[in-house]
Amino acid sequence: MSRRLAQSGIVARRALGAATPRMAALGLVSAGIYWFGWVALVPLLPNLNTPLLDLGKITSYSMEAAVQFSASLIALFGLYALGYRLCGGKLNRARAAIVILFPLGFAALLAAAYPATAADVFDYIMQARILTRYLANPLVTTPSFFSNDPFYPYAVWSDMPSIYGPLWTILSIFPSLLGGDDLLASVLAFKGTAIAFYLADAALIYAVLERTAPAEKWRGLYLFAWNPLVLWETAANAHNDVAMMFFVLLAFLAMARRRVALALPAIALAAVVKYVTALLGPLMIAHVLRESGPRLRCLQLLEGALAGLFLVVAFYFPFWDGWDTLEPLGRRSGFLTASPAALLSLALERISGVTPPAVLISLIAAAAFGALYLREISRPDLGRVNLAASSYRIIFYYLVLASLWFQAWYLIWLVALAALAGDGFYQKLSILFSFTAMASYIVFIYVWMRYPDWFGVPQVQTLAVAVIFAAPVLWWMAEWWQGRARPVPRIDTARGTTL
Repeated sequence: MSRRLAQSGIVARRALGAATPRMAALGLVSAGIYWFGWVALVPLLPNLNTPLLDLGKITSYSMEAAVQFSASLIALFGLYALGYRLCGGKLNRARAAIVILFPLGFAALLAAAYPATAADVFDYIMQARILTRYLANPLVTTPSFFSNDPFYPYAVWSDMPSIYGPLWTILSIFPSLLGGDDLLASVLAFKGTAIAFYLADAALIYAVLERTAPAEKWRGLYLFAWNPLVLWETAANAHNDVAMMFFVLLAFLAMARRRVALALPAIALAAVVKYVTALLGPLMIAHVLRESGPRLRCLQLLEGALAGLFLVVAFYFPFWDGWDTLEPLGRRSGFLTASPAALLSLALERISGVTPPAVLISLIAAAAFGALYLREISRPDLGRVNLAASSYRIIFYYLVLASLWFQAWYLIWLVALAALAGDGFYQKLSILFSFTAMASYIVFIYVWMRYPDWFGVPQVQTLAVAVIFAAPVLWWMAEWWQGRARPVPRIDTARGTTL
């Protein structure tokens, strides 16, 4: 018996050792593809002095560039999926170091890329300058008031105030001051801020899983830190979604440590970066009440809710200028792009011959999402199921049904939640969804712009929605039909976790 155990131990060590060079090879090949496939295609320095460039304009919409970007996308996600299989269970030190260190290199490489699929970083810069240079309120003041500013030509939403929460405005002060009047320094400062939050997110995912599902901590870390979409949208495009998710992950860490009174303030902080995470607050409250009973946790919930409300008021107070402060949210909500709701609008227009009001589409989408949302937070076994998986389902429903204006970087939210869920179905679905979301760039930039006579707005919207949503939704439905799309794993009551 002891000899068999020893032999099995030797086999396991050999397997771990064999996986390590494969993991290193995956990292090295991925780094080469990031550099030669993406960064070399859209380098930052040669293109920075021309406002409002994008992937298509930089590459002249050439077929060669389309093939290069597409092939790199397929290769990177293929390598990422292979690496995912090598990260289960316990890792030796060498492979753990590979999982940790390679993302640092990936992020450094992608920081040298032009933000070629989204110009939001230039809006961040201009909105921050409204506050730091002109001492005006970016939540109610549009960049067009400062059209003489040297950075103004780079602002995409020049006629709209910031749609982000006041905490993001405050966080933007530091890179804005660091960048000053130098555009390159400003872009790199905002990229550096995004990368710092990305690294903090990865550390929080590891910390939560170490407490709730130790066997899954390396796979969860890998799932987030090596995800090509997360890396591109963070290090190249500098999106602030990683800042929002930092506070969401803090909330989950508080829940894992059974510090319920701290979880709701963390969700409040996430919501005053970007508002969508407010959806997770009622879910956490319902989860706690069903897990422990209303009497045991009501005081902690009340403390947390009051603290969260205080934080929201405190952050809004310096920027509040009446209800006009929230007006940009309503304006952006009328846009319909790359979403099932956009297809619904096109279908109703084709049937009736009249473009339906955006508010009607919004109400239909909200009703569909609201029904699933209420079903999720009212389920009687909510206190016994995986909170991260429940959160994943709510955000998935939101992206499919209620996100009228879908963007690829929203998948950062799902990838982080899938990492915490510790469930292969949600994690593999996130890999697939991340790939299809990034594939939409090919549709909008190369297919549409190269062949405008073939693809009008209805055709390109239909194609984009099919590319983004068809495979993930069909897989979700197939798993649900077979009874496998279920909230697992359940709470480990022996460890006392709440995830």
